[in-house]
Amino acid sequence: MWEREAHFMVYGFRYMAPAIHSPEKVAAIVDRCSAALEWDRFWSTEVGRGDIERRPVRVLSPDTGDWMNYHIQVFKSERPQRTWWIYSPAPAT
Repeated sequence: MWEREAHFMVYGFRYMAPAIHSPEKVAAIVDRCSAALEWDRFWSTEVGRGDIERRPVRVLSPDTGDWMNYHIQVFKSERPQRTWWIYSPAPAT
């Protein structure tokens, strides 16, 4: 189970890091992480669409202190086309 989660995090980092970090910072992180035996496999392979589990995100309510479950909705503008997406939490039932 941990390998699937770790692979998913590495996969996300591989695609998102260049947009939010300098090439030098990305290279430093990759260099440090490459000491892990699994790194090359995680870094160089895709995560299959069927492997992405769509489970709720747990959020601690600042009002009640209770844990609440949310699904993440993704909104992408088609007309007019935009380069960004909007992520929005929706209560899980």
